[in-house]
Amino acid sequence: MTAKNKKLTPRYLVGVLVAVCCCPAWSNNLTTKIADGVTQYLHKSVSDFQPGNAPAYALNIQTQSIDPRLQLAPCTTPMTYSMNSNTQMPGRALVKVGCKSPQATWSIYVSATVSWEQDIVVATVGLRRGQDITSNDVRIERRRLHRPGVKYVHALSQVVGKAAGRRIAANKAVDWRFLEQADLVRKGETVQLMAKNASIAVKIEGKALTSGAKGEQIRVRNPLSNRIVDARVTSRGRAEVAL
Repeated sequence: MTAKNKKLTPRYLVGVLVAVCCCPAWSNNLTTKIADGVTQYLHKSVSDFQPGNAPAYALNIQTQSIDPRLQLAPCTTPMTYSMNSNTQMPGRALVKVGCKSPQATWSIYVSATVSWEQDIVVATVGLRRGQDITSNDVRIERRRLHRPGVKYVHALSQVVGKAAGRRIAANKAVDWRFLEQADLVRKGETVQLMAKNASIAVKIEGKALTSGAKGEQIRVRNPLSNRIVDARVTSRGRAEVAL
């Protein structure tokens, strides 16, 4: 029986596959092609993970070494590249490389680390939880970003006037997730209370019984009448109540 008429059993197909791809020179060329393809794919994809208002610099992509003993048949059609929808960058990316050609069908996963430099907001001094952040507390600094999951902040205007939702050590990056609206009125403070309607406005001083950020509602006690009213915070130390 000739090879032409030989039954195409799985064992026979495996033998053909190994015979086709066991050449070390071809294997080296293929792994190089895969690594280059992964790098090019990530170069195109990385912009989806970078904020549009903060340019990125010095992009660095390091792909893992592909085991030269891995026997892959030659791919005569363009290879495909894809990433899991949960991928976060900078950090580690896992790229699926696939081949669907008349001669071979296979897929492998290639790991790569991705980093870049970007201007971010960092703490100039240590910030305690609940502390109002001023322009003296933070600065812009260009750093290499390599940790996934951090919500970096790229403009001082997005931080100044907020409050630290947790302790931030000096020289550490400010994470957007841990910023809070600063309380413009704090419990126990004297607050300028503006009571008004369409025809009259009265300004009195009261004592804040609760804290609140701009636009939030707080409770204020009128020390003259001992009456407690609900007021809306308008600015630092000021609130407004409708008559």
